[in-house]
Amino acid sequence: MDSMYLDSPYSNEDIVDSDEIKFTDYFTKNLKHFADSFNKNYNDLCVTNFDKEPEFKKEFNTVIDESSIKCKRKSKKNFYNSISAPNKVRELRFIDSFYKSIREYHGFISRIDYENEFIFATMHNLKNESDILKAQIEFDDIENYESEKHLIQIGAPFIWIFGREVISGREQKVSYIRFRRMPTWTKSRIQDIEAEAEETADALSKLFSKS
Repeated sequence: MDSMYLDSPYSNEDIVDSDEIKFTDYFTKNLKHFADSFNKNYNDLCVTNFDKEPEFKKEFNTVIDESSIKCKRKSKKNFYNSISAPNKVRELRFIDSFYKSIREYHGFISRIDYENEFIFATMHNLKNESDILKAQIEFDDIENYESEKHLIQIGAPFIWIFGREVISGREQKVSYIRFRRMPTWTKSRIQDIEAEAEETADALSKLFSKS
């Protein structure tokens, strides 16, 4: 039988080249250190099980464990699946939902009853200004009341949207009240402000021209 000499800083022993390669106890215990000496094709190395006698592959000239290779491939596949998951298009479930008989009213608070927790408002339909509504609304009907209660004051503008929502054939009432952070300006009010600004500018220009 031919024999070959494996150069390693950790082990200098002869290994018999046969169909079934036998390793000494010292060589098996220091298998990882032995593999570190093979710089060529080092990326092909996958050694995890030191209890099992590994196979010597001549074509790669490295010591490998077939069972650990399968484990490595599986881990690599799971890794790529995990990083590609956020980029996958998720299928959305279709929900039969729509609104009907929706009305939108704009108005302002005309009176506040703090004792009984009511607000009274005069409102008009957004699509039909002749449709005037005088409403009495409970504080509990105001969504996010705690965060918006500082806006509840006389003259405060708000929007009230109500109607019916149909979800999968089932119908229910919906109501949303939102207070405006800033009042809406009408065209006439904007024209008045522009006229006042022009008058102020003219008065200032005359004052500076005299001086």
